[in-house]
Amino acid sequence: MQGVDGGEIAFSGANNEYSAWTRIDTQSSFLIPVQETLLDPAFWRALGCALGWSEVCDLTMTCAHGEAESQSYRGYYWMYQWHCFIQPLANGYTPATFFAQLLNASSPRRRGRVRDLTRGGCGRLRHSQHHAC
Repeated sequence: MQGVDGGEIAFSGANNEYSAWTRIDTQSSFLIPVQETLLDPAFWRALGCALGWSEVCDLTMTCAHGEAESQSYRGYYWMYQWHCFIQPLANGYTPATFFAQLLNASSPRRRGRVRDLTRGGCGRLRHSQHHAC
């Protein structure tokens, strides 16, 4: 994996507050707050590759308050899961809630899909057969 400056980095470990990374060329380590990591698209892309969330899909978000508004775009399934992570945070849940649900996914066919904590926010998507990893 490459760092922001283009240098190769490797994951070294984590706890509830920080993740540790090491630059390959200098063997120097640095810490990144977990909250910052959870907002980084590179984290979600890497998690998506590890969990098989690399399919291209049609993403749609609809808000029906008075007159309905919606946005649709092409993206990857990891982007959808990232939205499924963010929405429960807005509803008062913790990141631990999302990841506990992810770990408890009973079937490999669920592909890490979590129970809907948003009351209608994270349901099914149409998938194509393209892969990004």
